[in-house]
Amino acid sequence: MDNIKDIIGAQYTKLPSEVKNYISSQEWENKVKAIDLKYGLSDETMEILHAKVISVLLCLEKIEDFKTNIEKEHLFIPPQTIEVIADEIIASVFTPIREALENFIRAEEENEPKMAESGEMLKKTDVLSGIENPTPFPAVFEKPGLPATGFVEDKLSKVVTAPKAVGEIKTAPEQKYSQDPYRESVE
Repeated sequence: MDNIKDIIGAQYTKLPSEVKNYISSQEWENKVKAIDLKYGLSDETMEILHAKVISVLLCLEKIEDFKTNIEKEHLFIPPQTIEVIADEIIASVFTPIREALENFIRAEEENEPKMAESGEMLKKTDVLSGIENPTPFPAVFEKPGLPATGFVEDKLSKVVTAPKAVGEIKTAPEQKYSQDPYRESVE
Protein backbone atom coordinates (compact mmCIF):
# COMPACT_ATOMS: atom_id res chain seq x y z
CA MET A 1 0.00 0.00 0.00
CA ASP A 2 2.68 2.46 -0.98
CA ASN A 3 0.38 4.32 -3.31
CA ILE A 4 -1.62 7.16 -1.73
CA LYS A 5 -4.74 6.12 -3.65
CA ASP A 6 -4.54 2.64 -2.10
CA ILE A 7 -4.24 4.13 1.38
CA ILE A 8 -7.21 6.44 0.81
CA GLY A 9 -9.26 3.60 -0.70
CA ALA A 10 -8.50 1.27 2.20
CA GLN A 11 -9.37 3.96 4.73
CA TYR A 12 -12.59 4.84 2.89
CA THR A 13 -13.78 1.23 3.03
CA LYS A 14 -13.32 1.20 6.82
CA LEU A 15 -15.44 4.32 7.38
CA PRO A 16 -18.99 4.08 8.71
CA SER A 17 -21.76 4.49 6.15
CA GLU A 18 -22.81 7.89 7.55
CA VAL A 19 -19.35 9.33 6.82
CA LYS A 20 -19.18 7.66 3.39
CA ASN A 21 -22.54 9.17 2.45
CA TYR A 22 -21.41 12.61 3.61
CA ILE A 23 -18.20 12.41 1.57
CA SER A 24 -20.09 11.18 -1.50
CA SER A 25 -22.74 13.92 -1.24
CA GLN A 26 -20.22 16.65 -2.18
CA GLU A 27 -22.00 18.92 0.31
CA TRP A 28 -18.77 19.41 2.20
CA GLU A 29 -16.90 20.33 -0.99
CA ASN A 30 -19.41 23.06 -1.83
CA LYS A 31 -18.99 24.50 1.67
CA VAL A 32 -15.20 24.51 1.38
CA LYS A 33 -15.37 26.14 -2.08
CA ALA A 34 -17.66 28.87 -0.66
CA ILE A 35 -15.11 29.56 2.08
CA ASP A 36 -12.31 29.60 -0.52
CA LEU A 37 -14.19 32.19 -2.60
CA LYS A 38 -15.13 34.23 0.47
CA TYR A 39 -11.47 34.73 1.41
CA GLY A 40 -10.12 34.86 -2.15
CA LEU A 41 -7.65 32.01 -1.71
CA SER A 42 -5.22 31.07 -4.46
CA ASP A 43 -5.55 27.78 -6.33
CA GLU A 44 -2.56 26.30 -4.52
CA THR A 45 -3.96 27.28 -1.13
CA MET A 46 -7.36 25.82 -2.08
CA GLU A 47 -5.74 22.49 -3.00
CA ILE A 48 -3.89 22.32 0.31
CA LEU A 49 -7.04 23.21 2.22
CA HIS A 50 -9.11 20.60 0.37
CA ALA A 51 -6.45 17.94 1.04
CA LYS A 52 -6.50 18.75 4.77
CA VAL A 53 -10.30 18.60 4.86
CA ILE A 54 -10.29 15.24 3.06
CA SER A 55 -7.70 13.85 5.47
CA VAL A 56 -10.00 14.73 8.38
CA LEU A 57 -13.08 13.33 6.64
CA LEU A 58 -11.20 10.07 6.00
CA CYS A 59 -10.18 10.02 9.69
CA LEU A 60 -6.50 10.15 8.79
CA GLU A 61 -6.23 13.23 11.02
CA LYS A 62 -8.26 14.35 14.01
CA ILE A 63 -10.59 17.34 13.96
CA GLU A 64 -8.75 18.76 17.00
CA ASP A 65 -5.51 18.83 14.97
CA PHE A 66 -7.07 20.49 11.91
CA LYS A 67 -6.30 24.07 12.89
CA THR A 68 -2.66 23.36 13.83
CA ASN A 69 -2.14 21.27 10.68
CA ILE A 70 -3.33 24.14 8.51
CA GLU A 71 -1.12 26.60 10.39
CA LYS A 72 1.89 24.34 9.72
CA GLU A 73 1.32 24.60 5.97
CA HIS A 74 2.88 27.59 4.28
CA LEU A 75 -0.29 29.14 2.92
CA PHE A 76 0.99 32.74 2.84
CA ILE A 77 -2.11 33.90 4.67
CA PRO A 78 -2.07 35.92 7.90
CA PRO A 79 -2.40 33.66 10.98
CA GLN A 80 -5.62 35.40 12.07
CA THR A 81 -7.23 34.63 8.73
CA ILE A 82 -6.09 31.00 8.88
CA GLU A 83 -7.69 30.67 12.29
CA VAL A 84 -10.99 32.17 11.05
CA ILE A 85 -10.98 29.91 7.98
CA ALA A 86 -10.27 26.84 10.12
CA ASP A 87 -13.06 27.75 12.55
CA GLU A 88 -15.51 28.19 9.67
CA ILE A 89 -14.56 24.84 8.13
CA ILE A 90 -14.84 23.08 11.48
CA ALA A 91 -18.25 24.67 12.07
CA SER A 92 -19.74 24.15 8.61
CA VAL A 93 -18.04 21.01 7.26
CA PHE A 94 -17.15 18.84 10.26
CA THR A 95 -19.98 19.65 12.69
CA PRO A 96 -22.68 17.62 10.85
CA ILE A 97 -20.64 14.40 11.18
CA ARG A 98 -18.28 15.28 14.03
CA GLU A 99 -19.69 12.63 16.36
CA ALA A 100 -19.40 9.88 13.74
CA LEU A 101 -15.79 10.87 12.95
CA GLU A 102 -14.77 10.99 16.61
CA ASN A 103 -16.45 7.65 17.37
CA PHE A 104 -14.67 6.00 14.43
CA ILE A 105 -11.26 7.40 15.43
CA ARG A 106 -11.80 6.35 19.06
CA ALA A 107 -12.78 2.82 17.99
CA GLU A 108 -9.75 2.58 15.68
CA GLU A 109 -7.37 3.69 18.43
CA GLU A 110 -8.77 1.21 20.94
CA ASN A 111 -8.98 -1.82 18.67
CA GLU A 112 -5.96 -1.51 16.44
CA PRO A 113 -2.64 -2.68 17.87
CA LYS A 114 0.30 -0.38 17.20
CA MET A 115 3.57 -1.33 15.54
CA ALA A 116 6.70 -0.87 17.65
CA GLU A 117 10.03 0.27 16.21
CA SER A 118 11.30 -3.29 16.55
CA GLY A 119 8.47 -4.52 14.33
CA GLU A 120 6.43 -6.22 17.05
CA MET A 121 2.78 -5.39 17.55
CA LEU A 122 1.92 -3.47 20.70
CA LYS A 123 -1.38 -3.61 22.51
CA LYS A 124 -2.72 -0.64 24.42
CA THR A 125 -3.08 -2.61 27.66
CA ASP A 126 0.51 -3.86 27.48
CA VAL A 127 1.86 -0.38 26.91
CA LEU A 128 -0.18 1.10 29.74
CA SER A 129 0.83 -1.65 32.17
CA GLY A 130 4.47 -1.06 31.23
CA ILE A 131 4.09 2.62 32.03
CA GLU A 132 2.17 2.08 35.25
CA ASN A 133 4.42 -0.75 36.52
CA PRO A 134 7.90 0.00 35.23
CA THR A 135 10.66 -2.55 35.54
CA PRO A 136 13.89 -1.42 37.18
CA PHE A 137 16.39 -0.12 34.66
CA PRO A 138 19.74 -1.96 34.72
CA ALA A 139 22.83 0.05 35.59
CA VAL A 140 24.47 1.26 32.41
CA PHE A 141 28.03 1.43 33.72
CA GLU A 142 28.67 -1.79 35.59
CA LYS A 143 32.17 -2.95 36.32
CA PRO A 144 32.85 -6.62 37.03
CA GLY A 145 33.38 -7.23 40.75
CA LEU A 146 31.44 -4.14 41.83
CA PRO A 147 28.07 -4.40 43.50
CA ALA A 148 24.96 -3.81 41.38
CA THR A 149 24.88 -0.15 42.37
CA GLY A 150 26.90 0.60 39.25
CA PHE A 151 30.17 2.20 38.36
CA VAL A 152 28.97 5.81 38.56
CA GLU A 153 27.38 5.40 41.97
CA ASP A 154 30.58 3.76 43.24
CA LYS A 155 32.74 6.66 42.05
CA LEU A 156 30.39 9.26 43.45
CA SER A 157 30.24 7.65 46.89
CA LYS A 158 34.01 7.84 47.50
CA VAL A 159 36.07 10.81 48.61
CA VAL A 160 37.89 12.39 45.70
CA THR A 161 41.44 13.65 46.28
CA ALA A 162 43.75 15.43 43.90
CA PRO A 163 47.21 13.95 43.29
CA LYS A 164 50.09 15.56 45.17
CA ALA A 165 52.31 17.90 43.20
CA VAL A 166 55.80 16.63 42.57
CA GLY A 167 58.44 19.34 42.54
CA GLU A 168 58.23 23.08 42.82
CA ILE A 169 55.32 25.03 41.40
CA LYS A 170 56.50 27.96 39.34
CA THR A 171 54.44 31.09 39.09
CA ALA A 172 54.63 33.66 36.35
CA PRO A 173 56.66 36.76 37.18
CA GLU A 174 54.60 39.71 38.29
CA GLN A 175 54.01 42.16 35.46
CA LYS A 176 53.65 45.87 35.81
CA TYR A 177 50.83 47.27 33.79
CA SER A 178 50.77 50.70 32.27
CA GLN A 179 48.08 52.63 30.50
CA ASP A 180 47.18 51.40 27.05
CA PRO A 181 48.77 53.74 24.48
CA TYR A 182 45.76 53.36 22.16
CA ARG A 183 43.18 54.20 24.78
CA GLU A 184 41.32 57.46 24.37
CA SER A 185 41.61 59.97 27.16
CA VAL A 186 38.68 60.32 29.52
CA GLU A 187 38.57 64.10 29.27
